[in-house]
Order: sequence, then C-alpha cells, then structure tokens
Amino acid sequence: MKSVRPPGRHLPALAFQLEACHGELQVTHAHIDAAIAEHFEGALSPEDASIAEWWATESRGRIVAACLQLHAGSNELMLEICGRWLGLREPRG
Repeated sequence: MKSVRPPGRHLPALAFQLEACHGELQVTHAHIDAAIAEHFEGALSPEDASIAEWWATESRGRIVAACLQLHAGSNELMLEICGRWLGLREPRG
C-alpha cells in the first residue's frame, strides 16, 4: 500500500491538528474520570452527568471529523473512519 504524505509545507499544520485532537481527548478523559469519581462518591448531580455526556459526545464528533479530514487521502482509512463516524453520529434536530 502506498503511503500518502502531505507536502512538507503542510507538516506543521498536520502536527498542530493532531496535537489539538490529542489535547481535546485528554481534557475529555479528565472530565469523564472526574464525573465517574463523583458518581461513586454519590456527589454527581444529574446536571453534571448530562454535561459530561454532552461534552464527551461533542468532543468525539469533533475529533472524528478532524481525523476524517486529515486522512482523506487514504481510501482504506477514510472508509474505516467514515464507518465509525456514521456509527457514532446521533441524529440532530
């Protein structure tokens, strides 16, 4: 399989986008971990649980959409990401 690499001038933008996705994923994990800990302590309110769920869902959508754009040149990766995207998307309004 031939590797699809962006031209050299795009590498900093690619690295920045990957780091942004990684950072958002770390924030989401920390938020969910805190919500789980509060749940086990009996301190998680329904509002906070809803906020944690909303944040995780929205974050997942943003990260998958960014990955889809980054890997659009590879057909196999694109098909896998598109399949996951369609499987994870929830109907909106």
